[in-house]
Amino acid sequence: MTPDPRARTAAVAVVLLHVVLAWIFWTSQELPRGFRDEFFIVELSTDIAFGGDWRALFLGDYYPPLLRLPGVLALWLGGSYREMLAAQALLWLPLLALGTWWAGRRLMGEWGATLALVIVLAAAGVLDALHRFEPNLGATAAGAGCLAAYLWSDGLRSRRHVLLFAASLGLGLMVDRLGTLPCVALPVAWAAWRGRADPAVRRNMLWMGGLLLLSVGWWYALFVRDYASEWIPQLLSGEVDRTGEVLEERPPAALWLFHYIWIWLDSQVGLIGGLLCVAGLAWALFHRADPPIRELLLWLGLGLLVFTLIPKRQPFYTLPLLPAVAVLASMRLARREGMPLSSPRRAVAIVAAVLVTLPALFTAQPGEGLEPGGAAWALQNRSPMPESWVGERFPLGQRPDDRLIDVSQLAEALDEVGVSASAGVAVLSTDGQISESQLLSRLRMERRSAAVYGVTVHPEAVAEQGRSIDVLIDLRADTSRWPDSAAVIGAYEQRFGWEGNDALLASMRALGARMSPAGPPIAVGDSVLRVWVAQR
Repeated sequence: MTPDPRARTAAVAVVLLHVVLAWIFWTSQELPRGFRDEFFIVELSTDIAFGGDWRALFLGDYYPPLLRLPGVLALWLGGSYREMLAAQALLWLPLLALGTWWAGRRLMGEWGATLALVIVLAAAGVLDALHRFEPNLGATAAGAGCLAAYLWSDGLRSRRHVLLFAASLGLGLMVDRLGTLPCVALPVAWAAWRGRADPAVRRNMLWMGGLLLLSVGWWYALFVRDYASEWIPQLLSGEVDRTGEVLEERPPAALWLFHYIWIWLDSQVGLIGGLLCVAGLAWALFHRADPPIRELLLWLGLGLLVFTLIPKRQPFYTLPLLPAVAVLASMRLARREGMPLSSPRRAVAIVAAVLVTLPALFTAQPGEGLEPGGAAWALQNRSPMPESWVGERFPLGQRPDDRLIDVSQLAEALDEVGVSASAGVAVLSTDGQISESQLLSRLRMERRSAAVYGVTVHPEAVAEQGRSIDVLIDLRADTSRWPDSAAVIGAYEQRFGWEGNDALLASMRALGARMSPAGPPIAVGDSVLRVWVAQR
């Protein structure tokens, strides 16, 4: 296939555009966003970076080590939250872009591959993954790498491409629990079964299995030992709270069966890109006799089936399938080689690429944006569909929420009033959008210290380290007075349910006896931020 410099230049420009848009978003977002598990993962990363136990990077946690590694390295090098996001993107964005582009090139040529790249990078779920320190960007990138290697492997006969597949799969397994395995295991097993009589296929499968066992087997052995009893029941019953009650919204039965296709229009791809993906899938079903299209349908169909059968539903579970979805959607517009730039099909593809990219431009900007409706759905990925139709909805790919707390200025204020770098800091938050984990993580980054504790997140630490705590960062609806026992119990009940902790209440009373407000209160949404400092 003859290289096309224009198509390659366009592909590079698409990637650079999204890097710039991501940077605009990062500079508009002071705190971890606080949805799903991001604030918890960032907090764990600050534990490792500033707590001094580097072994915790690899052992003893619910998430694989490659999820935390980019952020911890950024913190060790003196960075903050923005640098954590940049380090994550630096690791995973090249794999996502190259994997999607090479998969598309295998089936369509370079202009079709560029269109697939446009669709996948502008998808709401991928935009969201660029905006958070979570495993979804890595898992999607690993899915792209697996897809490209699989399509180029000639039915798993090419050892080089099978090893590339194993490397991508291994990366995915080490950035997220099970990584891309649920999406790729059945297509690979099917290809291995078809080629079972070929000695090259058998050897390559042995190579792949051995490499994966050596590279990731150790961590999954620890995970099964420590967390399987907690994690597996959730897959079989859905998300539950501490009382065992199912928390997830369940769509109607008809939508349940097509849930992970339906949410292309909602929280995974967005309205315009989602319509292209649905149209591409419908077109492919009528052309399933074509071997390349059949391979993609197999890849998508079995991956979707796995998660359709699992009761637990989350819109980001099938994000690793988006590169394959984007390739299929672009094949509908750019199926043939050598189309001239002036062809009607090429013109439609260019218009589609522009329209798909518009939400990425809008969602990088902070602020409220458009009123809910069709325009907000098309341009800002704000779907009007009821949550009961799509299951639990997270704000994938949306704008920064514009609720900034200047944590750098807050840390400087503590220095100005004489709070030492070694002093402990406690954080109490009952704000509905900014959690203790968000605030304490950013304060740890600014103070380069792990001695920042959440009153409800780390009650044992607050009780034990009370004498060394000289500051309370207090974010509540009313901070005109020190948080009494009722306020502490109420904050704890919001998160965990109160079961009694006399040591915590006693420590907070002792802290209140030696602290007074420092500086004026600061309005943050419906809450008020106040800093309490120990008197000397």
